[in-house]
Amino acid sequence: MKRALAILIGLIVSCSVLSQLRLHPYVGLHISGDAEMYYVGPSLQAGADLHFTKRLLLTSYIHFFKKKVNRTEDGGSFENGKFKTVTIAALIQFNTSKKLSRSFFLAGGFCVQKWSDIFVSDYSARTRQRKNYLPTIRVGYFFPKGKNKVTIELNATGPYSYSDYGWQTVEILTQLSLGTRFIF
Repeated sequence: MKRALAILIGLIVSCSVLSQLRLHPYVGLHISGDAEMYYVGPSLQAGADLHFTKRLLLTSYIHFFKKKVNRTEDGGSFENGKFKTVTIAALIQFNTSKKLSRSFFLAGGFCVQKWSDIFVSDYSARTRQRKNYLPTIRVGYFFPKGKNKVTIELNATGPYSYSDYGWQTVEILTQLSLGTRFIF
């Protein structure tokens, strides 16, 4: 995972040289949530698009989401949690229009997602960590912003199946995020 992260950061940092290859770096701000939507909050995304044609491109990104929950109720009940995901994804994206300044897009691919949840309450305590290889999708719309573009988009990863306390559990979506990207 560290190697993939280093490669992606290297691509983004060297974008001035690689811009001749139609590489367009981007940054994004999203609202994300875990599978249960217990942890919901802001998240960051950075990545790059490599255009093959006006309608078809390869997009990759790193998505970081971290959230803490500290709840105390009258009567002494409490819930304290720390949740963190780092997602590294590569997707093939199809744009519905040849004019990229105003176009819907749909992307699909795969990701590696490192996930950790530390949860302590008056009724339970657990620490869970996992590293998943998951399908991922992105759906959104481009808006023009000078020579650059802004998107509004929905990103989703999953499904994932695991055993928890003797029960077989399926998370249809392991992470869902809604947000915007600024494409350079």
